[in-house]
Amino acid sequence: MAKKSSSGPPSAPRPRPPGTRGGPADGPLAPQEALASYAAGEVQSDLLAGPTAPAVAVPRFPAEFVGVRATCKLRLRGRLRGGTPGRKALALVSDEIAAPGTAQVPADAPGAAGRCAGAEVSLRGNPEYRRFWKVVTVRRSGAAVYKAGGAGPCRPVYVQLLDLATCALSAVMDGDGNVVPVELAAPPLQCGDAVDTGGLQELWAFRGAGRGPAKPDAASPRIVGGAADGACRPYLAWFAPWCAGTLINKRFVLTAAQCAQHVEAGSEVFFGVNRLSSGESCCAGGARRAFVEAAHVHPKYDPTPDAAGRVSYAHDLAVVELDRDLPETDYICPGWDELEPGDGGLEAAGFGSTAADPGAPAFPDLLQKAAQEVAEAAECRPYYGFNGAASLCVAGDAGPGAICVGDVGGPLVRAGRKGDELVGVASVPGARRCGDLPAVFGRVAYYDRWLRKFLAGSKCAGPDGRPVRGRRRL
Repeated sequence: MAKKSSSGPPSAPRPRPPGTRGGPADGPLAPQEALASYAAGEVQSDLLAGPTAPAVAVPRFPAEFVGVRATCKLRLRGRLRGGTPGRKALALVSDEIAAPGTAQVPADAPGAAGRCAGAEVSLRGNPEYRRFWKVVTVRRSGAAVYKAGGAGPCRPVYVQLLDLATCALSAVMDGDGNVVPVELAAPPLQCGDAVDTGGLQELWAFRGAGRGPAKPDAASPRIVGGAADGACRPYLAWFAPWCAGTLINKRFVLTAAQCAQHVEAGSEVFFGVNRLSSGESCCAGGARRAFVEAAHVHPKYDPTPDAAGRVSYAHDLAVVELDRDLPETDYICPGWDELEPGDGGLEAAGFGSTAADPGAPAFPDLLQKAAQEVAEAAECRPYYGFNGAASLCVAGDAGPGAICVGDVGGPLVRAGRKGDELVGVASVPGARRCGDLPAVFGRVAYYDRWLRKFLAGSKCAGPDGRPVRGRRRL
């Protein structure tokens, strides 16, 4: 989702998501066993937490959805200024920023057994990150520098330094050493109605190792033409860190082919999440998690550039096969009716950038949505390879709300008699800036024959209104 104003430029080189040129530079490492805390759903951490501190908000995934999880290469940087020369400083590392007065330094922290034990800090988190804690020496200038690296979960990681002589604290920093504003706490998740995100610090802009939070745009703090989405969308899939998708059967997720190229077997897929930083969901069953088994790219999709370097987005569809079945109530069915220019009542949803410049994205913490309508095919002709029969040209309905980087592969839905129906798959956010031109979505109804094998045995009917029969032959 995009807004007209863009965030500040990135502070360091980063992987590029689908929808821009190139692909992720650093893929996930070999999967490892998930933390036991995830199986519990929500646990109390003894790190950086006092006796009255609330439980650490880990994603609420049911135990049956816990298996292996991908890890990322973490690069950690932090700095303390105005420290006591020649004395020691302790670098604390966590995956969660604490509310004021709820976190403390534990007595058994390295070098902190003295009077700094119990000092209030701004971080709390799970024990996975304690191996990154380190005692460093304060230089003559009063500066203490912390550097570390290693493998860890693909989540935001924060650093704070504590002067062990005075118990003074540095600001909270992201993995690149950039200061993170912590004075604004995220409000409780509101479900049912649209949530006003004005003023919310977009702390979940990590999107892979080494990424720091994007700077919030004070002039336009929420998606233009849209709003944060408080609806339950159990079918909405999120492939960290760049793509989205839609669950169309118990085990199959429809997404863009350009996304499937960056999805590896064993990587995580999240469903029904409304707030990324905590994994909270507006669905009664909570968020769910599964893992990629295989990816099936449409046979006619060709990402090879032509002599001019242009890439065609024709047939930009793929189906990701999961390692387990999800509940039948979670997935939605395709809508087979042909859509014409002017048809409205459509909605796009996702965690894509709220900044219009794809080169400087600002990713939201809360799920976003925007009303859409079908535009004239001629408006999408600047896109190389646009096929009006196989694709939809889509623009904001009564506003400039538009998909952007991070929304690729996500759903375009409309309300049907039995709930949401999937009519499009996000493919091209914009020519240069998101929202400057209509976006391109794959037209789901055009691919009914190819999708039949993935819908076999499901609750979904085919274009003729009859149940899709047969076996899954992939």
